[in-house]
This record gives sequence, structure tokens and C-alpha cells, in this order.
Amino acid sequence: EQAQTGENPELKQIVEENLNDLTLYNVEGSPSFYCLSKEGFFISKLELENDITLEKLEMALASKSEEFAVYENVLKSTSEGKKEEKLDAIQRLFEITPVEYHHLLSSKAQEFVTLDKNNETGNVGTYVMNLANSKAVEAFINQDPKTASDEFAKAAEHKYLLPEQKQQCYYTAGYLLAQSDTDDISVVIQLLQKAFDAAPESLYAPQIQQMITIMQNTGAEQPSD
Repeated sequence: EQAQTGENPELKQIVEENLNDLTLYNVEGSPSFYCLSKEGFFISKLELENDITLEKLEMALASKSEEFAVYENVLKSTSEGKKEEKLDAIQRLFEITPVEYHHLLSSKAQEFVTLDKNNETGNVGTYVMNLANSKAVEAFINQDPKTASDEFAKAAEHKYLLPEQKQQCYYTAGYLLAQSDTDDISVVIQLLQKAFDAAPESLYAPQIQQMITIMQNTGAEQPSD
């Protein structure tokens, strides 16, 4: 009876977890076949036509054997050898992973930031942004754009971010906050202003300035309490 009325808590949890996975892995259709590491990292997607059979699935997997071997070797290298070797392997792991699945690599991004604590590679900012994006994706799945915004605003303060990276973080924070139905437009404007000030000569600065003006006009039009 609970299942019929949609009140079965176990069924509800399964449905929610499945929906979260659809978002997490950017699933666009069904059936879809994704090859993942035991950590849940994306390796590859199997492209199969209609009339899927076990034989076709086995053939598709066999065709990926070389790709799997390369991935396994790179992933293994992220945890072996000297610090420099681990850092190189982590960067390589991100290179062979499609950008839309980088948020799944948050644990490796954290390892990079921890290993390269003095930013000797000059790339720590990239992985700080990845961590913010990973946490923001999780918050967005939980329908919490305010927390997603906070993650990018916090990342923008990191000392190793380049000016353009700070700008991107502040801009994203402002954009996400605006999507949260906040009543405080002034905070959105502050974040956008920080984005502009971070790199006023960047390619995106004029667009950000235009958005600030739009938000200011929107705020001016709102009735005061």
C-alpha cells in the first residue's frame, strides 16, 4: 500500500539515488552504459546501437581494453612514486577525463592541492576550482544553490588563484546566488563587483559590468519594505 501511494521510504530513497546518479554522470538517455573505476571515476562510455545483446556488450567492452589499461596505469600512478610523479599523474588523469566528469575527481584534486602546498606547479588554482565545482554540483543536486554559491565564493579567496580564476569563481558565485531566489540583490552585486575587480582587463569584464548594471537597475525597481 505504501508503494502504491508513493510513501515507501526505501523506494523513495532508491529513486532519489538513481536521479542523483543521472545528474552526477550527465546521463542523457536510456539505456546508457558507463565504464567507471571502483572509485566512481568516469573512464568511458559504451556507444551501442539498438537491439543490444550480451554479445554486443562484450564486444564493446573488449574494444575498450587498451583504453582501460591506460586509465588504470595513470590512476595507479597518482598514488605511487615521488611527489612530482604523483602530481604529473593527477594532471594526466584530468587530461584523459572529459571535462564534464571532472567533478567526480574531487578526491584527486584534493590530493593535488595537499601535495603541492606551495604551488610549485603553478596549477593549484585549477584544482581549488575543481573542488569548489565538485561541492557545488553536490549542493545543486540537493537543490541548494545558495551553498553552491558559497563554495565558489570561498574558493575565490584562495591565495593561489590567478586573477582570471578569481573572476570566474566570484562570477559563478553571483550567478548561482541569483538562481537561489535570494531577496538580497546587493550581495549578488557585491559578488559580481568582486568578479570585475579581480580582472578588470579580462575578456569577460565588460559582460560582467553589464550584468552589474542590470542587477542594480533591478534592485532599484524593487519596492522597499
